[in-house]
Amino acid sequence: MLLSIIGPSGGRLVSADTDAQAISLARSNSSRFTDADNWELVNSDIHSVQRGGDGFDAVFLDLPQPWDYLERASELCRPGGMVVCYSPPTYNQVERTLEASRDTHLMLVESCTLRKENIIVRPGSTRPDNNVIGHTGFISFYIRLSGMELQSF
Repeated sequence: MLLSIIGPSGGRLVSADTDAQAISLARSNSSRFTDADNWELVNSDIHSVQRGGDGFDAVFLDLPQPWDYLERASELCRPGGMVVCYSPPTYNQVERTLEASRDTHLMLVESCTLRKENIIVRPGSTRPDNNVIGHTGFISFYIRLSGMELQSF
């Protein structure tokens, strides 16, 4: 989806994953839907990603422990850019990430829950599914500041 948004001449997308098989699968899947010439896949963690120019417009962390990578994400992101953290469903992970942001130039803008709930779609009677098995996760948006220190929490 990000490649489609960026487009072939809109910039580059860099993804880092320690799982070589996941990278191979991602490359194969994406090639069926979009041109991926501006997609660089790094078979390592975020610490091996090189910052280009003024930094990335956005850094996305999809990890169970984003606080371990938050400082590096801040270094890679340009001032005014966003660091987005997706966490599995525990409030403690969201709180721990916020606490780790104190040592970076990141300011929390918003945290919210993402909830998947199935619906039954039928003409004239679309409704929530009776078998309510939901799954939730949390997404937090941080903005990269430019050398400013904030004392809020």
